[in-house]
Amino acid sequence: MKREPIADSTPLYWSIPVAAEQTGLRRSWFYQRSSSGRLPGARRAGKYLIIRVEEFLSALETGTLR
Repeated sequence: MKREPIADSTPLYWSIPVAAEQTGLRRSWFYQRSSSGRLPGARRAGKYLIIRVEEFLSALETGTLR
């Protein structure tokens, strides 16, 4: 069975290094916000911290992320 390619190439999740690179924000900013519970889209995947891209970018665009 052949699968159709996904039309939208945007990933569902970013790692902290990727999020920092994509947004121009510092890695420490992400870790500080996450530890205080103020990082939209942040999830733990085992020992890793990942960010749901859609949720994070939505908060960034609407200005609810300060």
